[in-house]
Amino acid sequence: MSVMAQLRGGLALAVALVCERRTAKSLNLQFQVLKLENPPYDFDAAFRIAETGRAQMVLVLSSPYFIPQMSRIVELAKAGTIRIRPFMKVG
Repeated sequence: MSVMAQLRGGLALAVALVCERRTAKSLNLQFQVLKLENPPYDFDAAFRIAETGRAQMVLVLSSPYFIPQMSRIVELAKAGTIRIRPFMKVG
């Protein structure tokens, strides 16, 4: 499982990552964090890294910086081998 997160999340991001890491471990899943540091975010590179790491799913942590790019994130996931289940309607 890959988790896509931008680094401006502070304590909330740290808590979310700890929770997700524990959940992945309880499900016997490998856990990979894809940190996106500065806009414009390179989602293409993030998905290449996730696929190279053999991720089967990506969890995109909620961020106001990602919402405008959600259509692109869904498009990249559909184009590759990573399965997604969008958490919001895009379009």
